[in-house]
Amino acid sequence: MVKTSGMTAAGQSLAEIVELPFIDNDVIFIAMSSVQEIEAVIPKLSRAEVEEVRAWIDDFLEDQLELTDEVKAKLDQSRREIAEGHYTTRQPK
Repeated sequence: MVKTSGMTAAGQSLAEIVELPFIDNDVIFIAMSSVQEIEAVIPKLSRAEVEEVRAWIDDFLEDQLELTDEVKAKLDQSRREIAEGHYTTRQPK
């Protein structure tokens, strides 16, 4: 479920854009059931609204990431090497 403000930058109600039968004064709750429905609505949003959706998707995808056992092992090995003083540093030129 996507929660968004009630008006687009062009002053058009999102309910008018997607023809929703329900509105809660300042907030519209949109339940989209397919990628095609989402794709149809996005071009009707302002640039700022699209960027807000993009930021939400980026955050959502990041939250879904999991560290694999292989990555955890490499991180542990790197920490051990640093603790033992086995590392090099680079100086900017």
